[in-house]
Amino acid sequence: MKFTFIDIRDIFRQQHEIMKAESSNRILFYIVPVVLGALFSIIFYKDSEKVLNILTLFLSIFIPIFMSLLATLISFVMNKIKTRHNKERVPLIKETFYNICYLIPISLFLLLLSLFMQLTYGQSTYLNWNYEYWNFSVSYHRLIYTLLGIVFYGGIIHTILNILMITKRIFKLFDKEIDLLTEGLEDT
Repeated sequence: MKFTFIDIRDIFRQQHEIMKAESSNRILFYIVPVVLGALFSIIFYKDSEKVLNILTLFLSIFIPIFMSLLATLISFVMNKIKTRHNKERVPLIKETFYNICYLIPISLFLLLLSLFMQLTYGQSTYLNWNYEYWNFSVSYHRLIYTLLGIVFYGGIIHTILNILMITKRIFKLFDKEIDLLTEGLEDT
């Protein structure tokens, strides 16, 4: 059975190609979010319900914004097919398009993950480790929450970094366009 209508592997392949452009991208967009995700899942454990509610709201607001931004970018491209600076703009537009398309399924995944983080499974069941003088006890809930939290909070940081990257690209794109428009006005 093929799921061609919902196959989004190309979106992830294109995003991966963009991230390969600089080796520091891997550290910034993958390693830093995982480290911060681990830290946040430990820090926010006591206030997890409040934090998850806020971040879930954040994600549910940004998904339509990403779709709207995608439509705006496409209409911008369709209205400006031929300009003097296509060689500079086309890669920027293409990469911005891929980044926005990438953030939509990532945000949907994070929303789904936030639902699983709301589960209360294993709150009263503990996993105990005893080794000589060292005793360690953790609830299954805390363990599951921490693992899911690393992915969730890391995904939020990853999303924020991608939003900053898209913002910079859109700024460069429209800054160049505004310069082109004002260049024509100065001549008259």
